[in-house]
Amino acid sequence: MITFGAIMTLRLIEPPEDWDGSPEDAVKRGMVKAESSQHNLVVTTGTALLASAIFETMSAATFTSATMQNATGAIGSGSTTPAPSNTGLVTEIARALRSNVSYVAGPPSYTKYFFFYGKASAGGPTGTVRECGVFCDVTLPGLTGGTLLNRALVSPAIVKGATDVLTFEVDLQVTPS
Repeated sequence: MITFGAIMTLRLIEPPEDWDGSPEDAVKRGMVKAESSQHNLVVTTGTALLASAIFETMSAATFTSATMQNATGAIGSGSTTPAPSNTGLVTEIARALRSNVSYVAGPPSYTKYFFFYGKASAGGPTGTVRECGVFCDVTLPGLTGGTLLNRALVSPAIVKGATDVLTFEVDLQVTPS
């Protein structure tokens, strides 16, 4: 048997106005205003997607590149408890295409995905983030559709203002039991 799990971490960063460094640099320099980390629910559609990818390709490296191509991190303001039958967020605010991915062979195997939401002046969203999730194989360029992999409530909620930057990191773990 194989089990899937993930931890989602959101970090709200308030960089100086002239900051041109990476979000990772901002975290290292202590510019984090708020952080929320939680386990999530891998929903029914996500479990089916992961199982299909593993059993069809028999390669975690192929899974990383093929199944998660066009993966997007979604944030929303809904506060309904995640359920296995979820196929989307309750109240989606914004999506971001993955900005980075890394893979560590196991067991257990870890794949880490990063998503980034910029300042409002650069087109980034604002609002209270109470939920988050990852969608696979979305339609480009509009970042629409796709299959919901996992969903979590953000507690405590994070309020993203116009000058804030938000990072969303997902550690996906695949463990043989």
